Amino acid sequence: PPHDDTHAEKSIKSFVRDMERITKRIRVGSITTNTSMAERQALKVLCDRSDVLVTRSDKGGEMVVMKAADLLLLSRKHLNDASMYSPMQKDPTPALRLTINAALTRILTA
Repeated sequence: PPHDDTHAEKSIKSFVRDMERITKRIRVGSITTNTSMAERQALKVLCDRSDVLVTRSDKGGEMVVMKAADLLLLSRKHLNDASMYSPMQKDPTPALRLTINAALTRILTA
């Protein structure tokens, strides 16, 4: 399918809302965790490994731990699926960078 700029705009707006919520929670000091110290230490060990990736799943927001090589293969398989992705005509990075930087400036100076 053709590239849809509205998807990028929706993603940016979602990112900005998340950042505003997180920065507000940091200012108020209300961030809590449901993991034990041992679990956080084990997670740090995994995160420090270059052959392992720890990330949030696409659906459900659960934590995923997988080999970096497996993720690379899975990513290539998805990106090579022409029914899901098509090459973009123009790199949106410069415009997106300006939008994100402006939003972050607004958040940090609020």
